[in-house]
Amino acid sequence: MSGRVVDSTGKGVAGATVEIVHVPSGSSRTVITDAEGRYSAQGLRVGGPFDVKASGDNGNAEQEDVYLKLAEETTLNLTVAAAAATTELSGVTVTAAAPGATFQADNKGLSSNVSQRELKVIPNPNRSIQDIARTDPHITLTNVGRGEISALGQNSRYNNITIDGVPTNDSFGIEPNGLPSLNQPLSFDAIEEYNLSTANYDVTNKRSVGANINIVTKSGTNDFHGDVYYAYTNAKDLTSDEPSDFTGYNAKKTFGATVGGPIIKDTLYFFLGYEESKTLAPAPDFGPTGSNASNTVNIDPADINRIIDIANGYGLTPGGLGASNANQDNKLYIGKLDWNITDGHRASFRYNETKSDQPIIQTFNINTLSLSSYSYVQQRDLKSYVLNLSTTGPKRSRPKVRSRIPSTMRSRTRSPISRRSRSVSIPAARPIHPCSSAPTSSATTTRSA
Repeated sequence: MSGRVVDSTGKGVAGATVEIVHVPSGSSRTVITDAEGRYSAQGLRVGGPFDVKASGDNGNAEQEDVYLKLAEETTLNLTVAAAAATTELSGVTVTAAAPGATFQADNKGLSSNVSQRELKVIPNPNRSIQDIARTDPHITLTNVGRGEISALGQNSRYNNITIDGVPTNDSFGIEPNGLPSLNQPLSFDAIEEYNLSTANYDVTNKRSVGANINIVTKSGTNDFHGDVYYAYTNAKDLTSDEPSDFTGYNAKKTFGATVGGPIIKDTLYFFLGYEESKTLAPAPDFGPTGSNASNTVNIDPADINRIIDIANGYGLTPGGLGASNANQDNKLYIGKLDWNITDGHRASFRYNETKSDQPIIQTFNINTLSLSSYSYVQQRDLKSYVLNLSTTGPKRSRPKVRSRIPSTMRSRTRSPISRRSRSVSIPAARPIHPCSSAPTSSATTTRSA
């Protein structure tokens, strides 16, 4: 928040005290105006309402119900006077106030905000980041099943998604939705506000050729608050009346709870959240000749039994045909602490974890069958630690992040360099003529049966 404190003649008031109070948490920030009456306060909470008071030698001024938007600077000018100027006409009191600035000189592209008040009323059937992102007219959902979004016609990989200022993208190119988790890395009920920015030419934002989706999480306040929720979608009854229109999951179940409140009033707050979602899906219905499967493959059951017997003779456990289901499970955890250290200094620590299990059922088609041992369950475990320190100083706060790579990624990654080696010498790169062929390297990964 920034602005200017002036007197009744429009002259800046130097040395005026501006107190900014976040009403829900009781946290306050006090700043002093400069020689021209200007003030600036950084690191404030998102949303509101805020109560802003200015006091100087010429009088006082107050503005209530001020709301701040994520990634946007709010300009609030105050006029201090000994008494408010009013005019009474036939018992009616009319008070004049100057409107705030709508257009700011530091705007850096096209952006829109989705506040907490809007999140409570916007339909979000999938409870996903993508459903909220496409409320911006410049962002479209290009693939519903995979959750891909495109900004200004760009590829979904060009989007940059940040949570509390920390990039949260699919760095390994594994997930089709551009996120580092199977579904969502964060519960929808743990989000305070969105900022959706496209065509952003601010040099501080990286990989923003598409959209820059900035998300901030909820925090505790002086009042205990929380919710318990349950969402259910039946694909057969709630998706379509035509059985041939949908052949994916049978049902989706989501349940969870959040709670937040004060540990020390006006000083230390906590916020906790847990969510679990289950996607109930049938396994591919393929079977050999003579079976009751919907899709029959021209393979004799006797040949399958002969292969199973041979594998058993070598001490292997090949399993049987098919799988019972293709259910997915996703669990989300979040814990956050906010600490008002002093007037002008605030710290917040967030820990969140995403655990998901996805069955990978392989090689079932009109020509091929596979035994159950060929399929597996892919487990993902994503953990993040975020520490944010903010101050009213001119420098921006930079979050310190520590993230862990999912266990499945670690198990499948092999480094050609020994772990004991501490240094590697790399020869200087030589320029390559455009017509010559550049040296190439190849890598081969193996997976046990």
